[in-house]
Amino acid sequence: MEKILNILEKISNKLSSVLFDIAKFAMIVWSFVMVLYIVLRYFGINWLFVEEYTGYWQILIVYFSLTYTLKLNRHISIDALIKKLTEKARSTIQLITSFLTFFVTLYLLGKSIEFVRFGLISQAKSFTTNSILWPIYLLIPIGLISINIELFIQLYKKMNNYFFKKSL
Repeated sequence: MEKILNILEKISNKLSSVLFDIAKFAMIVWSFVMVLYIVLRYFGINWLFVEEYTGYWQILIVYFSLTYTLKLNRHISIDALIKKLTEKARSTIQLITSFLTFFVTLYLLGKSIEFVRFGLISQAKSFTTNSILWPIYLLIPIGLISINIELFIQLYKKMNNYFFKKSL
């Protein structure tokens, strides 16, 4: 199992790095687009697609940054409560929340794949540019696949540590 875990860690590291680089690039590019959009509106030029695609851009930035944030342990936590617990209670809560998070993100992954499938079947199109939207819908499952790989790795390590007191 440890050989598989090592392979998954390599995949997760590479995938999270690539996705985070895309998210950083997207954030920089979209900042320039937004500034240009605001300036051009002053001159009466209105790019309607910017308002629609801003939401899609936010999805890309958030979902492509999830795994990187998890690897840095920068997700939201309630430290004030957790720090007051014993080590055993803290480990138990972390294991339970890791299980719940993993299964919730797996469920969301399934729903996001259904949404991509819906976009493909219905040929959903953008209101402003008339472009097909399923490639944009695909951003969510890509981000969720990445975070689920990392959640699985962390859950496996936490289970080993909790039940066998063995760190990998």
